[in-house]
Amino acid sequence: MAVRAEDRTEIEETLYRYAYLLDTRQHHRVAGEIFTDDAVIDYGTGLLVGQSAVNGFFTGFIEEVAQTAHCYSNCIIKVNGNVAKSHSHVTAWHWVARPDRQVTDEADITIVGASQDEWRRTADGWRISNRVALQFGVAVGKASPGIAELMKGMATRRSTWP
Repeated sequence: MAVRAEDRTEIEETLYRYAYLLDTRQHHRVAGEIFTDDAVIDYGTGLLVGQSAVNGFFTGFIEEVAQTAHCYSNCIIKVNGNVAKSHSHVTAWHWVARPDRQVTDEADITIVGASQDEWRRTADGWRISNRVALQFGVAVGKASPGIAELMKGMATRRSTWP
């Protein structure tokens, strides 16, 4: 079945909104606007199940990072009625929060990875119902403790779809 342009556009825009919410420090909005109520997420540090757990995860390390910039690309999407799968690459720059940080400082770490997502069409649009994060590696820099823990958990994974 061919992917309808409207479905593809909405799924991509939801990925971009996810990045926007993180990069504008609106972590408190991520669970409700990106994931289903019963979402299961695996970032390599244990399964997160449901919006409460997802919200706790995203709001739990906001003070560790001063700024981020997430760029999604290479989206492969397959829609089957009201469910879909996607595989997308992400490059993410992170600036660690510290008292001496200057706006002109280079990013502390650049991470390259991917997200393998399962989607469900809801009354509010397409939402991620299952996410497995993949870590390809660090392009530049050294991770802060919380980010390093995430990277360690994702490091041995490889794509399973498509």
